[in-house]
Amino acid sequence: MKQLVIPSLSVTEKYSFRECRRAWYLSYVRKLTPVVTYMPFWFGTGLHSALQAYHSPQTVTSPLEAALAAYDEWYVGAEVEVAEAYGFLWEGARQEYFDAYALTRTMLVNYDQYHRAEQDVWEPVAVEQRVWVPILHPHSRRALPGHPRLTARLDFLGSRPENRRLGLRSGTVVVDHKSAASAPSMGRELDLDDQLTGYAYVYWRLTGELPESIIYNVLVKKAPKPPEILKNGTPSKAKGQQTTFGLYLEALDERDLDPAPYAEVLAALQAEGWSRYFVRESVTRNLAQIESYERHLYYEYRDMVDVVEHPEKAYPSPSPMTCGRCPYAGVCMSMDDGGDYESLISAKFKVSIEERW
Repeated sequence: MKQLVIPSLSVTEKYSFRECRRAWYLSYVRKLTPVVTYMPFWFGTGLHSALQAYHSPQTVTSPLEAALAAYDEWYVGAEVEVAEAYGFLWEGARQEYFDAYALTRTMLVNYDQYHRAEQDVWEPVAVEQRVWVPILHPHSRRALPGHPRLTARLDFLGSRPENRRLGLRSGTVVVDHKSAASAPSMGRELDLDDQLTGYAYVYWRLTGELPESIIYNVLVKKAPKPPEILKNGTPSKAKGQQTTFGLYLEALDERDLDPAPYAEVLAALQAEGWSRYFVRESVTRNLAQIESYERHLYYEYRDMVDVVEHPEKAYPSPSPMTCGRCPYAGVCMSMDDGGDYESLISAKFKVSIEERW
């Protein structure tokens, strides 16, 4: 077998390839990155830096103080970088980024309340841990020529306190932090999620054990507000307001109002909790699913190599669910319309100097 051309790929990259080969090719092979960082990526990067500090076992201050300090430090450098990318247009864009900064800080304050209320039994073992495992042939179970590897960045590894005291690895949870524009409805979809299976597979390959659970820890990009106040000075009882039980109760206390007439709306908000702003969903994976992932990994890796060697096979997967958030959508349309897409690339993208993992 000849030397393969991709030294390594990540769990998220594998997911990207499945979602759209062309976006994967432009991002990971041509290594194109927008001159101005795509806002969702920029937002997510800052949030991750804060959550890393929040959950770090090395944190010596309160988790919230550590998260806010880490985020402020990240933002100072990130603002300079994005201002340079915008050039003379920065003054017009500055407010959008400052609004994102303010929203993230509010989200972190609320996340602290949510996380403590969850009474999570997991203690941190490691955060932002980068790991690698070899890609194996499905029949021989041997590493491939050139020793290509699958890599993953594990946002958070946690363990039950009692297991750690006994020196046991079992009972480990793998957490992946995500931000979303709205609260996702997951349920059955998590049972089929390739990324979560990938995290479980990497952990199993490294330790020989299956994680107890794999979790998506989703922070929604919005913050609750005090309830709407009617002209008569009382809080609105309308359903669906972007508020919480605590904020509604505060509004009643400020106006010295009896909570009894508002019992129905208060009960609904109390039952809802933080569910509109934070979602924590977990799943498990069994050995059969892990072994299936290992087989699929080999064949998908071969497909990736084929696309690298034959770029014409980097066909798109148009979908209203994905194209709207894809930074390469304009380039992709130009490629299919016969336009001068290389000029578009030169104007809006730069080549990343970051090495592949």
